[in-house]
Amino acid sequence: MPALSIAVWRENAERLPNTVPANRVNELFNQITMAFRTTGNGFRIFVCAEFFFMNANRGEDDIRWYTKKQKIETVEGLKSLSRGYRGILLVGGTICWAESRKKPFSKTEWRVYNEAPVCYNGNLLKLYRKRLPGGEVMNSDALRIYRNRKGHIDRTFTARIADSDDGLPQYAEQSDTRSLDALSSHVGAKIKKGTEYEAPGVQSAYEQYADRIDFIQGTDEGSFRIPGTGFTGGVEICQEQNSATLKKTSALGPTNFHLLTSNSVSPTNGNENIADPGYFVHADTSCEPLVVHHIGGVATTVPRTDWTDLTDKRQILNLPMPANLPST
Repeated sequence: MPALSIAVWRENAERLPNTVPANRVNELFNQITMAFRTTGNGFRIFVCAEFFFMNANRGEDDIRWYTKKQKIETVEGLKSLSRGYRGILLVGGTICWAESRKKPFSKTEWRVYNEAPVCYNGNLLKLYRKRLPGGEVMNSDALRIYRNRKGHIDRTFTARIADSDDGLPQYAEQSDTRSLDALSSHVGAKIKKGTEYEAPGVQSAYEQYADRIDFIQGTDEGSFRIPGTGFTGGVEICQEQNSATLKKTSALGPTNFHLLTSNSVSPTNGNENIADPGYFVHADTSCEPLVVHHIGGVATTVPRTDWTDLTDKRQILNLPMPANLPST
């Protein structure tokens, strides 16, 4: 009986250096090669964690999001990768990207998207856009845009220090030399000294761009058919699974493969959208790999001990292919 091989790579851009999309796709190729080099014939699945394609490990001037051009390059690279490595259902994590636009007589705005590309045999089966925000836009993003455009942020802030001998509060000005991510903690912070902001320069920089950044929510549903097979699949991103988004919206109903890519989220039992037979696969940066299979009317979580650790962030699971699952 042919095997069903499922591999997850629980790494994302947070721990990888910024690089061009082609290099990131090539790294993904290396990971797939290492994961499946010992597997035989059968159906294979590879799922990455959320935010694999973005500039997360960044410098002071770097914008976290990919550009639209980089997004297109990434999709084409993944299609090419799946064409060369045939027979693998590939979820390349997500591509977090933004397009900037300026209307006449108005200021530049940024529209941020988070999309999960699903490829098979050179075909882009789905480019699913995340519906629920979470991690795409942070306070530091507005500071990064300001720093990138203006070249400098006033890092002076007022801090309360030890009270005087008569018990009255004392304040002192300091300079925050931390990263922009850490500096963003000053946004919205106030001290008990009238209505003065704790860090007026940081607050001013943030306010100049925060209202010009929007996360654009998806409206499509995440199910798809896998060409040349009788399989159906569906994809979700992060906390959408906690809301049973695929289960509520799938145009194909329960699917043979429900694939979840996330960043620090635990799935909710019972929200799996899987047929019989069917498999729920979860890849996350901070949670253990997870597969729930539904066979013969019984849903079972595969024990962690059945997984093989290829590295601390890359695991593989080999299962027999159910006899009643449509064959490739």
